[in-house]
Amino acid sequence: MRLTETRRSLKAALIALAGAVLILHIGFHSRYSAEYIDDAWVLSWAWNLYKHGEVRDIVFGEQGGGTVHFQRTLAIVYGAAASLFGWTRGVGHGVSKIFVVTAAVLWYFIVRRLGYRKAAAGIFAGTMLLLEAYFGIANKIRQEPVGLMLCSAALLLFMNRRYLLSGLLLAVAVENHPFAFTGGFWILAYLVVLLPEMRSRPGFYLLGALRFLGGLTLGFGYWLALHFTSIGEVFSLSNRTVGNVFSAYYFTHRYAWRHWPGALAALAALAVFAVFAVQKKHRSHPFALPFLIAVVTASLVMPRGNIHYIVYLYPAVILLILTVAEGWRITPLVVFALLIFQLPQYAWLFWMQKDYSHREHLARLQEAVPPNDEPIYGHPNAWFAFQEREFYGYGAFSRSGLPPREWPESFILIEPSDYERWYARADLERGADIYTREELAQWTYWDGKPVGVYRLRRH
Repeated sequence: MRLTETRRSLKAALIALAGAVLILHIGFHSRYSAEYIDDAWVLSWAWNLYKHGEVRDIVFGEQGGGTVHFQRTLAIVYGAAASLFGWTRGVGHGVSKIFVVTAAVLWYFIVRRLGYRKAAAGIFAGTMLLLEAYFGIANKIRQEPVGLMLCSAALLLFMNRRYLLSGLLLAVAVENHPFAFTGGFWILAYLVVLLPEMRSRPGFYLLGALRFLGGLTLGFGYWLALHFTSIGEVFSLSNRTVGNVFSAYYFTHRYAWRHWPGALAALAALAVFAVFAVQKKHRSHPFALPFLIAVVTASLVMPRGNIHYIVYLYPAVILLILTVAEGWRITPLVVFALLIFQLPQYAWLFWMQKDYSHREHLARLQEAVPPNDEPIYGHPNAWFAFQEREFYGYGAFSRSGLPPREWPESFILIEPSDYERWYARADLERGADIYTREELAQWTYWDGKPVGVYRLRRH
């Protein structure tokens, strides 16, 4: 197969990419991240909203958490699906997957609208679904799937001159999570493309701007309707804006080295694109560079170093690399290089987790924990086994500011292998002198590490 693109190599690349995406998303549903902490954390917000009308994070003790200030859309969406199909981790992952796949489909149409050919748009969408950043959130219960889909829809609507609805969806995305404001930077980047036409039709685009602002205003009204009572507390959240998404994704995350090839590819693409610009070959795709500048700016304006937020920024990186690959006619080569790099990582991870069963673990916990009214303190995902009971996730006592004298008279402690990682030991050490420990059960978890169930009773 030649390095430069042929019809045959492009078709082979599309088939290989589509096959890999289907196998990953269907064959390995809900098996990507064993016992991921946010699965129960987020779904418990929806549970408490639907079952008790509670917007605070009472399960994990996060002051200012839950859906008090934002994320009510998230809770409504996941809660509606769970109410119909069951409050399970698999159902939550299914909702995430639907939103991520929908976002990828929307990006297919966005890339087409930008003037790229169908094959390139298909490769863009398939690359999103293959990359770890997007495959990860498709198999987790978090805010990014909903926010990514809403921002993608807002951009596509804006490109199709549906300005009122575009502004409304963008505002709803921000209610879902503040970092979705990045979608506004996507739209600002697109205005660079529109600039020549805006100069020739100022009246039309002034009216469009007013409609867009009207949509944002309606969206703000939506936020007010949901969060009016907490409006005075929103600014207290500013202390949570620390770090940078790109820095976390490429350097500080414990598996950041996996993303270095992507960073090198992006830098190489940027250098090549600069040559294109000098040679004036970039004019057929003028969105790529403003888009990259816009998302980098957004990451600086909102200094929040959570690696999951990279999904709002990475479309610009994918588009830049795709633009250069299209210009050099090496798109199939880039796709096969991505598959060769990415698939062995998934294979290794799934092999390491081949003995993992979330359902069996929950059944074992339910068997080991006495069926009474004692509160339970344990790993966040144990909540899936004890939704009807008083449950506290690791670190909840410290996060909620409860002194030991206000802890329950007795409670059940679930102590798995990552006991230290989720701050449980540091939390419980504050009350170590006033509780006695009684072992109720112990066994070995799927990863070969011990799990213990204990009763802690006050002296």
